[in-house]
Amino acid sequence: MTEILKAQFDEICKGTILPFFKELGFKRKTLHFVKQTNEVTQCFNVQKSQWNSYHNVMFTFNFGFYNADISSILADKEIVNEFPKTYDCFIQNRLGIFSHNRDHWYTLSKNIDVRKTAEQIKTDLEKYLKPMFDNYVSLDTLKQLIAKDEKYISPTVSPHYLIAFYMLTDQMEKGRKTIIDTVSDKSLWTYNPEVFLKQDGHMIFFFKNQEVEETLDIFENQITVRRNK
Repeated sequence: MTEILKAQFDEICKGTILPFFKELGFKRKTLHFVKQTNEVTQCFNVQKSQWNSYHNVMFTFNFGFYNADISSILADKEIVNEFPKTYDCFIQNRLGIFSHNRDHWYTLSKNIDVRKTAEQIKTDLEKYLKPMFDNYVSLDTLKQLIAKDEKYISPTVSPHYLIAFYMLTDQMEKGRKTIIDTVSDKSLWTYNPEVFLKQDGHMIFFFKNQEVEETLDIFENQITVRRNK
């Protein structure tokens, strides 16, 4: 990129993006921002395109929600991450999906008015990102986000993250359905699997049809699958 485009990008960061997150109380490392709210860490970063050239600079915004317990469940060990990035988040997406209904990238070039780009960024942050971070500050409130914006959020969350999230937020029915969909080759919903909670804490799922017969044993952070046919 040219020195002019680099200066424009730096000015947008210093004049628009950094003040926005400073006012909201976020911590910063380079172009990564985090804020702890209850048991959730809100994350944001500015991602430059790998295809940037001498003639233009493109960049986009990623955001997400991180929870240490969910990461620890998936890793099967305690995870300590004092400054998680958006790619560490169990919920993550592009801001453009909400602000422009698509994967939107901002562009700087000699033919584009940088002031209009800065104004658009300020509007997108205040209108779309700020309400997101204001409203979703805990695992409990994130249940509402997933339910409300299922079209945009659920497809970006791996089923393993969803299972851990449902277990931690006492949504056992949704967790049960996600588990069965994940470990089974075919959907088994019409077979209404039986569920038993043993005294030692094990949760046992039994389900079968003409093609599949399985048992799931869930205990603490482990899931054991036994397929009989």
